[in-house]
Amino acid sequence: MIRTLIAAFFLFGASAAQAQTALPVWIIDAGKSSLVFDAVQQGAAFEGRFQGFSGDIKFDAARPAESNAVIRVDMKTADSKSSDRDTSLTGTEWFHVESFPESVYIVSKFEKLNENQYLARGALELRGIKKTLDLPLTITFSTDDQGRVVALAVGEVGLNRLDFGVGQGAWKDTQAVGNQVKIKISVTAVRGDAAPQ
Repeated sequence: MIRTLIAAFFLFGASAAQAQTALPVWIIDAGKSSLVFDAVQQGAAFEGRFQGFSGDIKFDAARPAESNAVIRVDMKTADSKSSDRDTSLTGTEWFHVESFPESVYIVSKFEKLNENQYLARGALELRGIKKTLDLPLTITFSTDDQGRVVALAVGEVGLNRLDFGVGQGAWKDTQAVGNQVKIKISVTAVRGDAAPQ
């Protein structure tokens, strides 16, 4: 009897510890989220976006250092409102989607900077090259009409395309296409395991 009580006590304690350490899971609402890139070609600015991306997000505002995320981008879904340019982007000189169909951004932790202001500490793998990339974010929370907790994360960061080998051959010339690319994200995610309606 005593052994049974002791075993039950330890099992309960282990379950309570697991519940305490579990991080909330967030489901991306793709219809309300966007991943945009701004670049310059022949001196003219243009905007594009990736239509396909997904992610595994575990985030607790009270425990940002334990929180983490993995965002996967389908590189063939790049849309810059130019069919010729989009065809080039998926080719070997640019994203080379046949060999590198996916880009992955892995966030190992978050740092809280201020009220609603965070820094995602992460690394981006693009075209087979992985480099550190920290992303400043503004994260706000609300409740939708179904009573679900919704997070909105908005941020932008600059990167140099040549650091990732994007633009080979003649396209290494930054006079033709600027080296600096701005990435802008707006991610709406619902807390819990139920997918957004």
